Amino acid sequence: MSCPDPRRASPARSPRPARPPRPARRRALALGLALALAAGVAAADTVVLKDGRRIPGQVVRRTRTELVLRTGLGEVTFPLDQVVEVIEEKTDREVFAERLAAAETADACFELGEWARKKRLKSLAKQAWERACELDPDHAPSRGALGQVSHRGEWMTPEERDRRVREEEAREMTARGLVRHGDRWVTPEEQAKLEAGLVLHGGEWMTPERARREQGLERYRDGWLPRAEALARTSADLAAEASGARLDVVVNDQLLLAGDVHPGVLDDTAAKLAVLRAWFDGAWGTAPGLDLLGGRLAEFYLFERDAEPYRRTTPLFASWTTTLPEGWVERAVDTHGFYWSDPYALSSVRLWNRDEQHLYGHCLHHWGHLLANRLDADGRLLPPWYDEAVAALFEFRDAGRNTIFCRVATSGGTGTGAEAAAVQLFDPQFMVKGSWREALRAALEAGAVKPFDRLAALEFSELQHVDVAVGMAVLTWLEARAAEPGPDGATGSTALARFHAALRERAPLPPDRVRAVASERHARYDAAFEAAVGMGWRAADREWRTWFLKP
Repeated sequence: MSCPDPRRASPARSPRPARPPRPARRRALALGLALALAAGVAAADTVVLKDGRRIPGQVVRRTRTELVLRTGLGEVTFPLDQVVEVIEEKTDREVFAERLAAAETADACFELGEWARKKRLKSLAKQAWERACELDPDHAPSRGALGQVSHRGEWMTPEERDRRVREEEAREMTARGLVRHGDRWVTPEEQAKLEAGLVLHGGEWMTPERARREQGLERYRDGWLPRAEALARTSADLAAEASGARLDVVVNDQLLLAGDVHPGVLDDTAAKLAVLRAWFDGAWGTAPGLDLLGGRLAEFYLFERDAEPYRRTTPLFASWTTTLPEGWVERAVDTHGFYWSDPYALSSVRLWNRDEQHLYGHCLHHWGHLLANRLDADGRLLPPWYDEAVAALFEFRDAGRNTIFCRVATSGGTGTGAEAAAVQLFDPQFMVKGSWREALRAALEAGAVKPFDRLAALEFSELQHVDVAVGMAVLTWLEARAAEPGPDGATGSTALARFHAALRERAPLPPDRVRAVASERHARYDAAFEAAVGMGWRAADREWRTWFLKP
């Protein structure tokens, strides 16, 4: 369009040129629809200025001297002599109306609806999809865009579909003689059981409490826990009540530790015991888990210097087992600690004028006793040298020293000559400092270590520190041969596992630990070493010494 020069006078105002006519429409109905959509809506304009800029917006006012354009930033006024051209364009609604009028297929209407959706013209998009459904009632893309789903050949809202499904299900279930109970369909007989508060578990109706127990749970206070943990926590509560002290508790998958010590001590001890259990499982070939522990968590109780909590709990712990001899409680209350392994593993220790490392060491030592005694348990007891050697290895593997011994003799000896010399040569401080290997090597080189049969004949009260070291050496030798197959070529078990099983099988009846008759004792250890490494006890006694003395 041309613009008059506003500097020239004009006798009369020229009328605004008429807008060019729209293209002819194909149908009168479509033309009416397009006019309705465009009614009251100004055309989209682009103002082209002399400096080359193109400003989009809507012309809202034009005078002889200026043009006012509405933009996204508001109304902007331009001198009319700077305007080169005003380009009038169609709005999105006008474009939509034209495309809808021209659309002849459901697919075309669907695509137009998608175009409108991307333009954020929701009402127009819906109009296009509805038109698609008029052209093709089963046009799935358009039905889906309108939020409809198909059910039994009919399109409807998801809510209507769900309502019909519920009604159909109700008719079907009722016809089958079922009744509604909560969100389930059950038989009238099942409804009666449920209303009585019963639950179905394993094909049997029972109380919820019994069902939880059938699932391996047990009530603890106001909730349900895995049975092993619930039982151990209940024990700890009883121990706390008996002790008169506040006991902190730490639990993992195989242990409960409780005590009036610093919580960090419990955490550290639990971690150490878990590592040693893993070593034991590998060396003795046992399966991880609670089977070895009688299906219960092992319980460890640790007490500080105050003797009373330890003393008060000792009778309580003794009441939980039937395997302790008469007078045991009176002796145990004045010791540093004790353990029992039947019907499950329990240890109780106190610091009692020792440093904290002894508390750790006592727990490590007891853990060795407990696992060894639980393995293949049949009521018969393990030989003292073997039982003590396992426990000593547990403490040494973690702490690198041995500070805890069970009733080991502190003086004297069981022999004369070279054997007595070994006792004198093997200072107990070698164990405390962690240099038992060096001390034992010196005793072996001096020919001062008793034959194995003499060691196997000793009771707990007769063991010397050198005897404990010999036991540790024998077990270390057997562990080193763990990968070797058994004498019959069988694999899948370790040398220590085979040795342990044979010891159990030929053990004397309790309370005896040692076979007093030499021939019976020889037969027992011949069988044990044959099962483990394919040789009798005399050959094994020579072999471990040779192995131990190697550089």
